[in-house]
Amino acid sequence: LEVLWLCSNQISSLEGLENCSNLRELWIAENRITAVGLHLQSAARLEHLNIAGNQIADYSDVEKLSANARLRIVSFDDCHFGKNPVVRAEGYRTFTLCYLPQVQRLDGIEITQNDREAARAEFTKQVLEFNNRVEQVQKDFEREFTEIDERRHRSANHAETFQLEMVQTFEKLQQ
Repeated sequence: LEVLWLCSNQISSLEGLENCSNLRELWIAENRITAVGLHLQSAARLEHLNIAGNQIADYSDVEKLSANARLRIVSFDDCHFGKNPVVRAEGYRTFTLCYLPQVQRLDGIEITQNDREAARAEFTKQVLEFNNRVEQVQKDFEREFTEIDERRHRSANHAETFQLEMVQTFEKLQQ
């Protein structure tokens, strides 16, 4: 089996497709699929995938398709079948082009070298910004932890001083 069209069939899972290792073209648009999972990883010859109009919402499902090295045409969005929620996510195109660099056509649009370079640059920028935010959060955490630890020491010192003053006052009262 090399070509399989299963559009508009109320299908909710790709289960069973792992046995279709010769599959080159899969049209599974306009169904109820919520995840790609690992079901297409054994389809090493897959070149064309139209999975538009389903319920794919997570970037991890796009990433799982990176195992399909021959994949050249991918559609998560199609004017006839509709969009997956992941298409509306910020950075969808950039993420997809970075994780599926071999793709030549995405959502019906031809991918140019400039598109790939721009996506790589944007992705790198986003990764650096994310790393900077993580670094800042770590610094803020360390600063807060240090301040809390200093307050705890001051409180302990104040408690010891207060206890000493109370003992001295009590001793004076007893005299």
